[in-house]
Amino acid sequence: MRWFLPLAATLVLAGCASNLPKPIRQAPEPDLALSQVLEAPERYVGRRVRWGGTIAGIDNRSEQTCLEVVARELQSSGRPLVQDRSAGRFLACTEQFLDPMIYSEGRLVTAAGTVGGA
Repeated sequence: MRWFLPLAATLVLAGCASNLPKPIRQAPEPDLALSQVLEAPERYVGRRVRWGGTIAGIDNRSEQTCLEVVARELQSSGRPLVQDRSAGRFLACTEQFLDPMIYSEGRLVTAAGTVGGA
């Protein structure tokens, strides 16, 4: 499924913290859009991205946690905009355990990491 793009990422909530990490505050150069990467994912494997949106689901596995995220446009600060359109969905995965009560469906999240493939 081309719209389901794994992303090895460090996950950070983009809302509450006032001291956001630099990878969330500042987009990487070039700032690759999800729609651009979905056109030819193999071209972008290993490239840094900063994407965000609304959590649609969480999957805690023994070796990693993956969030399914409905992509949203980001503000310059990295916070997702609440809007009724999306470029698609992506997976944001981390080796850390993410508590499903915190990273729950409907929450906004921003992830910074590298493209892992389609």
